[in-house]
Amino acid sequence: MVSSSERTVIWNSLCTISNLCDDVNNLPVLAKKDILKQCMLHYLVQKEDVKLQSRVMRILYKLSRDDKSHAILEESFRVTKIVEVINQTTLDDMKLDAIRYVVNLAHNKDFCEKLLEGKAVEMMVKVSLCQSDPLLLEITRGFLALSQISSPQLRSSMIKAGAVQRLIALKKTSQNE
Repeated sequence: MVSSSERTVIWNSLCTISNLCDDVNNLPVLAKKDILKQCMLHYLVQKEDVKLQSRVMRILYKLSRDDKSHAILEESFRVTKIVEVINQTTLDDMKLDAIRYVVNLAHNKDFCEKLLEGKAVEMMVKVSLCQSDPLLLEITRGFLALSQISSPQLRSSMIKAGAVQRLIALKKTSQNE
C-alpha cells in the first residue's frame, strides 16, 4: 500500500496524463511510451484503489480515440483485461470509459477477433441491463459499430449473447417513455 502523499503524486500524474490526452496530437506519442503503459497496467489491474483504476481507464479511453494507437494499446491492454475490469467495478463512470474504449476498438475491423476473444459482446449485453442512459447510449453505439463489421463469427456471437434482444427491449423501453 502506498502512503497518502505517494498516492497524491500518482493521482496528480494520472490526471496530468489524462489532460494531455485531450489534445489529439499527443495521443500517438503517449500511446508509444512503454513506461506509461507499464504504470497504467499496474494501476488498472490493482483493485485496491478504484479511483486510480478509474483514472487509468479514462486515459485508455482517450488514447483509443486515435485509430493508429489501437494495436499499441491492445498489445498491453487486452480486451479481456478491460472486460474483467468492467465486470468487477460498480462505478458507472469507469464502466462508461471502458465501454467507450471497446466501442473505439469496434470501429476498427482489425480488432474483431480480439473483441470476440475478450467476450466484449457478452459484457456489453450484461452491462446493457443497467439503468444508466450514458452507458446504454455507448453500448448501442458499440452494437451498431459491431454490426457493420462483415464477420459471420461476430454476428453469431451477437445473436448468441442476446444483443439483438437487448436492442429490441431498449427500443421498446425508449418508445414507452
